[in-house]
Amino acid sequence: MKQKTKNGKPRGASFADVLAHKRQMRAAVEKAAADKMVEVRSEIAVQRILWLAVASIADAYGFGAKRLDLFFRALDENTREYQRMAEENDEDYANEKLRLKAERVTGTQIRYLYEWEAAQAAGKP
Repeated sequence: MKQKTKNGKPRGASFADVLAHKRQMRAAVEKAAADKMVEVRSEIAVQRILWLAVASIADAYGFGAKRLDLFFRALDENTREYQRMAEENDEDYANEKLRLKAERVTGTQIRYLYEWEAAQAAGKP
């Protein structure tokens, strides 16, 4: 690191350089904070979706604690299987396998969220 002069700036650096560096550092910190906030909000949304799924299963089928315990065991098993596939292959492979399983068990076509937008961004029709 360059030695600082009496006025606190590195030797050879102008005040414009110092201000630009401070601006870059501030922008990096703000971006990191914004990224963390997006992560936290996403985790909260996932938690609420799980709560909604559990409440809806209980309402629709009268599931109580014992049957919901089976649900959570299956969720844990499916999560571990997904993680294994992602580690052994990649995340795209694991996502597609999960999507296909969801299609099979629901009997409906399931698409990725924002699939059209992703294809457009990649230049695919």
